[in-house]
Amino acid sequence: MTTGHDDPMVIDVWADVVCPFCYLGHAALDRAVGGFAHGDAVDVRYRSFQLAPDLPEDTAVPVAEYLAAKGMVGRGADEMHDRIVAQGAALGLEYRFDRALMANTRAAHRMVHLAGESQRSAAMVERLYRAQFAEGARVGDHDVLVGLAAEAGVEAGAARDVLDGRRFDTEIDDDIVRAAKLGVTGVPFVVLGGTHAVSGAQPVELFGKALDAAWEARDQA
Repeated sequence: MTTGHDDPMVIDVWADVVCPFCYLGHAALDRAVGGFAHGDAVDVRYRSFQLAPDLPEDTAVPVAEYLAAKGMVGRGADEMHDRIVAQGAALGLEYRFDRALMANTRAAHRMVHLAGESQRSAAMVERLYRAQFAEGARVGDHDVLVGLAAEAGVEAGAARDVLDGRRFDTEIDDDIVRAAKLGVTGVPFVVLGGTHAVSGAQPVELFGKALDAAWEARDQA
């Protein structure tokens, strides 16, 4: 039997703002939701995931140096970056890997959680991605984050208070634990309506099909 639903369909997105594939996935999902017939009844929630929790929070390392330390060097890394740059350009994104810095993003995730309290999380995520991949910003630096939060419409004083007080640690840890329980080992990872999952930076069309399927499952629940 088909029933009506008053609540929005929740889309949970696990991602990290230093993940280039997550930026692609973010843009593709955004386009898919924009073209979705029920896009106004969708609630995208950004979940924390950390690719480099081993880095000190006040450290920024050039991406090439970080990848080299993980064993990815030379032509393989260059070819991967070239593919990402081309895919990004098709979605209107700019990638400058010569500028990008790897960082511990726990503080950045605090800003996303804070922004969610005023429905500014999408703007915060977007600003963080652009700062990371186009501008080479230190997205683990508190002063940088306060400025980015203000640009995303989050009150700078509130952002500073969160960073100084380390608020949202519990929420971040809960997101990471939930991802582990789902078997998530890489990001982006998107769960639509609690029923359909999309792993990786998939094309707009695939996200669109997943939206349709999740909505149909919701209608039939």
